[in-house]
Amino acid sequence: MMRLITLICLLAFVSACQMNPATSEEQSTQYFLVRHAEKGQDDPKDPSLTAFGEARAQLLADELSKAGITAIYSTGYKRTQQTAQPLADRLGVPVLTYDAKRDLTEFLQEVQMNHAGEKVLIVGHSNTVPNMANILTGTESYQQFDDADYNHLIIVTGSLGHGVVADLSISPCPVDTMQ
Repeated sequence: MMRLITLICLLAFVSACQMNPATSEEQSTQYFLVRHAEKGQDDPKDPSLTAFGEARAQLLADELSKAGITAIYSTGYKRTQQTAQPLADRLGVPVLTYDAKRDLTEFLQEVQMNHAGEKVLIVGHSNTVPNMANILTGTESYQQFDDADYNHLIIVTGSLGHGVVADLSISPCPVDTMQ
């Protein structure tokens, strides 16, 4: 009887060792892509957010604070950092900086490798956010955003070139109605 129990345990162990759990590359990553909020005119090369932009950044933090985001990326510009920071503060995670001029495919491959199966916020610009959405979905569905377009929150789920997209709108109330 003891021999039978040992044999069953051994078979169970061998079977468990042969199972192939999903590798991190197979896990579905979720990318939250957003353009920085409204920028001011205080510095032509690196402007800060306007009051309306700050309100939008707070709204973004409100909306995403319970989404399970584990990593936040932003370019080094003030406007993107200021858009990302409210959520980073709430979640207690750092804002990781990436180069806006970097090859976006390489950047997204790195994000996918480092955050497989996680939820990641990436704050970018009117040209980089649509390009990242196209790279992630393997389509050319998105064009550069108009200069006044700050409403998109693009959520892409899946691996590079095979992602499924949801395009949501984030729009705070007008500044003149805020207390």
